Amino acid sequence: MAEKMTTSEMKELIKSAGMGSKLVGICEKEQLIQLANEALKKGPAPKGSLPPGSHQKKLSCWDCEIIMPKETPRNCIVIMHGFGATNSDFIPFARAFEEHLPRDTMWVFPQANPDPELGATAWWKINVPEWMSAVYAAKTGGTDTLASLIRKEHAGLPAARESGVKLVNDIMSQFGIANDKIHLSGFSQGAMTAMDIALSLPSPCGSVALFSGAPIVVEQWSEKLQSKKGMKVLVSHGESDPVLPFVGSQWLVDLIEKHGDTKVTYVKHSGGHDVGRPTMSLLPKFWSESLN
Repeated sequence: MAEKMTTSEMKELIKSAGMGSKLVGICEKEQLIQLANEALKKGPAPKGSLPPGSHQKKLSCWDCEIIMPKETPRNCIVIMHGFGATNSDFIPFARAFEEHLPRDTMWVFPQANPDPELGATAWWKINVPEWMSAVYAAKTGGTDTLASLIRKEHAGLPAARESGVKLVNDIMSQFGIANDKIHLSGFSQGAMTAMDIALSLPSPCGSVALFSGAPIVVEQWSEKLQSKKGMKVLVSHGESDPVLPFVGSQWLVDLIEKHGDTKVTYVKHSGGHDVGRPTMSLLPKFWSESLN
């Protein structure tokens, strides 16, 4: 069992089971062992069950798994995974939702590059002890540290923003899909990154769906939202999230509705740091209405 494995072996096992995002915030060995035992029961993430038409391609600076529709693509959904995870975490979405979405929908799953200093995949650098301290304080009722942290521009974020805008431009130029037919989404750090990219585009994208995220560079987002009024946004968050406190999504919704002049589709669920079943139930409706 996992008790006999080294720390690095347990982390590799967890990542291979597509559970890499759950490593965020794990600091006790007992927690790591519990997660590794879950990974042993789950087994490796499926590799050979991709829908027909899938292939890998580099867009911007990221390797992407692309799933093409049977028809000429007119719409595109981009999903950015969480810190320490892989794009395989969300590839099953393509199968889960294909019957509910237009037949001309293409899927793009970018893969964040490994960060040698962090020892994990990341869209931009995270000071893990700093975030953990802020999260712990928020759990005990003190949100000032977290509120201060989300106003910072973290190292690597400007580069990720530039790469994300280029990703959208590559989709437009290489596949002939219009900017307003590209729908950005992400989980955790991927949610923050997807929103930052959406706000950095010259014109609004089709929609944004944010799972278990929080706002960052708040002052910049407040200003950029002025030119993205009416943008369709879905935010979902688990009320028992141990990694990114639920209050983060409340701040996010308030920020978007106040400065973006739009009504956010806000999905609260009883889960933790995950997408949540209520979100999965609502996503087909949100995406289908946005895609048409």
